[in-house]
Amino acid sequence: MTPLMKDEVLVLFRLCNRNAEAFRPGKKTAFWSYIQTNFERETGKNHKNLYQVVQREIDKRRKYLDGLGTGQTDSESELTVQTDNWIGVVTEEKRIETQRSEAANTVITSSQRALNTQDLLSVALAIKQRHQQTYPQSRNRSIGHRARECSGFDDPDDKDILDDSAEERQSENGAESVHSIDLTPLETPTLLRTPTPVLRGTSAPHGH
Repeated sequence: MTPLMKDEVLVLFRLCNRNAEAFRPGKKTAFWSYIQTNFERETGKNHKNLYQVVQREIDKRRKYLDGLGTGQTDSESELTVQTDNWIGVVTEEKRIETQRSEAANTVITSSQRALNTQDLLSVALAIKQRHQQTYPQSRNRSIGHRARECSGFDDPDDKDILDDSAEERQSENGAESVHSIDLTPLETPTLLRTPTPVLRGTSAPHGH
């Protein structure tokens, strides 16, 4: 491919800066296709590697600026102005792409942390449920009751179990269950009157 002349390079950078708003992520292929079409229209040359030409000029310009010593001034020209303007466009585009990439990574990281936290909560809940299902009945009712309240687990079906355990403890201590005490009132015995025998030949005493 025949190298471009200096004035042709200037035309190329003018086209790039003129259409800088179209230089966006996902649109770069269309951008360089448009630049190629318009470059051929203005110069009569069909150059298929205009992106590489621009990149070489950018590298050359940066190297020159980095090599300037203290106190030295840049000899500006229209080409250097156009090149510097395009360098600013490319630099800004890279900055935006970096920010978008970092933001995407942050979202992915946050989502993964949320999933990890959810997994930990699920495991903790499963352990809690398994612990509640296999929780042994304590011989000390106050300890068992406090532990049950602390766990937030209250199953109405366990009422009979707790009542049976209470009766077993009372039996072990030799105490009678309150429900087993006979509270039937004592009955007063009925006194039977024995008739007084009457002897023959005597009369029964008269009551006074």
